[in-house]
Amino acid sequence: PLFLEYEYRSEELWNQKIISISIAGKEAILKALAHYCDEVPIFYAIRPNLKDENDNMVYECAVNFNADAIITYNIKDFIRGDLSPYAIEILTPQQVLNEVK
Repeated sequence: PLFLEYEYRSEELWNQKIISISIAGKEAILKALAHYCDEVPIFYAIRPNLKDENDNMVYECAVNFNADAIITYNIKDFIRGDLSPYAIEILTPQQVLNEVK
């Protein structure tokens, strides 16, 4: 479901001309994403009741994958006290790039 959400959003952004790449480029990115991502079996449902249901899905995948971090521009929607038991860092892409340097 999360991949389908990414596919939908990329199509939406492309149709609105917010991203300007060729159809082949857009499809290549989605194919690469599908190829290199790991399917995450959901062993237990976690619904932290975030504002956006899609954010709940991202968080649930991260917890079930035992991820260390979620990388997003959408930091404010993931910063909540009731999420602290899972110890998943919420980082911006810039923070990750700064750590890699």
